Formats: sequence, C-alpha cells, structure tokens
Amino acid sequence: MGKAAMCIDLLRILSTGRVYSITELSDKLDTNPRNIYEYKKELEECGYNIVSKPGRYGGLILKTPNLLPQLKLTEPEKKAIKESYEYLSSQKSFMNKKEYDLAISKVMSSFNSTKEETSPIFDIEKNELIFDSEKIERIYNDLKKCINDSLVCEIDYINSKGKIVKKTINPYELYKYNNMWFVLADAKGDQGFTSFKLSKIDSLLVTNKHFYRDSFYRRSDYFDEEGYKKNNEWYDIKLEVSGYYIKRLSDKEYGKKQELTIIDINKALFSCRMQYRFNVINFVMGMGSLCKVLEPEWLKEEIIKISNEIID
Repeated sequence: MGKAAMCIDLLRILSTGRVYSITELSDKLDTNPRNIYEYKKELEECGYNIVSKPGRYGGLILKTPNLLPQLKLTEPEKKAIKESYEYLSSQKSFMNKKEYDLAISKVMSSFNSTKEETSPIFDIEKNELIFDSEKIERIYNDLKKCINDSLVCEIDYINSKGKIVKKTINPYELYKYNNMWFVLADAKGDQGFTSFKLSKIDSLLVTNKHFYRDSFYRRSDYFDEEGYKKNNEWYDIKLEVSGYYIKRLSDKEYGKKQELTIIDINKALFSCRMQYRFNVINFVMGMGSLCKVLEPEWLKEEIIKISNEIID
C-alpha cells in the first residue's frame, strides 16, 4: 500500500473523533510506528489539524472537521452499525477483528455526527458519566494487548470501600455486564480468579513480564452462552408496564431473553432474565406506578415491603 493510501486510512481512523495511541495506529495500519509521524506530517501539510496529546492515555486526535464525503445513513442504520461493532468486539471467536476495526472506522468516519455518537467500544450510561470513557477505553485496549501477549499488569484498583489498593494481575478475559466492561484475571495474593471493573481501575501499568496461562484454566468454567457464570443467580421477571416506559423498554436491552408484548396503546407485558436481586428491585422501583409486578412472587413482596417502609 502506497503512502497516499496509508495517509487516507490514517485520516479515516482519526475521523472517528477519539484519541489513538501511536502503537494502536501502527497496529491498525500494519506499519512501523515511525511511519505514523510521517503520515501525520503529510496530512498536516494538506490542512488537517492533528493534535498530539501527551501522557499515558495520550496519542493523536483529529481536530479538523470531517472533510470526507458523507454517507447518507439514517439514524436506525447508524445505530445498527454501532451495535454490530459492540457485539462483534465482545466475541472471542471473531477472527478478523483487526480488519473489521479498520473497515468500521472507514464507515464511521463518514457519519455526520458528534464524537459521542461514534464511540467505538461502548455507550456509557447517563448515570455513569462521572467515569472517563476515553480512559476506560484505553485501559480496555491495554488489557486486550496484555491478554494477547500474556503480559503481567499492575493496577491501582478502587475497592468496595473506596480505597485504592495495588494489584498485580495476569489478565485472561474481557467481558461485558450491565453495559460495563470487566476483566477476569488471576490476581496474585487473591484466591483463584477475580473480576475487576474497568471503571474502577484508577491506573494500569503494562509490565514487560510474561506469565504462563494456568493449564487448568477452562473458559467454560467461567462463561456460558449467557455470559459470566459467577456474577450471580439469574431471575426471571414479568412486568406490566405503561406510559413512557413502553418506549423506553423497547429501545434498550435490560436482560437476557427480553420480550416486550404490546397489549394496547398504553399497556405492555415485559419479561426478561436479570442478575442480582438489588438490580432487579432497583429496576422495578425506578418505574414507580407505571410498573406492575406479575412475577416472581418474592419480587412482589419485596416491592410491597419497601413501599410500606417509604410510607412509614
């Protein structure tokens, strides 16, 4: 591939609107990191403003408005493309991830949209914007490299008490739960394998030490077709919802085997499988009087108990 073609591909990648490290760009373009700076200089001479951000989570970011031809895609089409990227990125069996990353960046660079609309890894929930999504994404990419290369990581992790503890981990798997990313790792000093939430990793250092994967490790011991086995028991819930929540529940996945059956213009039946009793209760209580619990019985009783405590 010639220099002009490489410059165009670099421009397309940067046009997604986020920061890319030099290592990440050289990997995507399958070229020497030194060449990235050469392509950057060529593009700057053409009028593109490519800024170098310093620091561990720094890299290159394109500040020039999108100068590429725009694809005339509808909002549902854009949403479908982003959801397919998220799904395929989470599949360990997807063999052409590198090529797909490059292809999808070419498509996404032609969206006439904002940076938030083209986030390449995940959509952050509104109530979790306190987290730095770019930082989480960088940690995700560092962990992915460590998994592929069997490299030991050192992390500063915020525990359940809000204190930062230092951990040395051998990362094995990245997985998603409740729209947030976790890493399953063999943590030295802990018993067995432990899951760490990426948003709670305050800092991560990739060492040059290699680890040997445990010969007794079996992915099937931790994951099945429904995701990570060790999270908690699954609960089947059935609700009757009305008003605004009919639309809301149809727009997003809240659990496994989710179904929404419209009864009339203001009533629908909703069912799915969710984990953690607290999450289930919080989900139902959040809909207030626009939600009626049909199943299970323990959930009905819990909602009545909490409601009475609120009244008291």
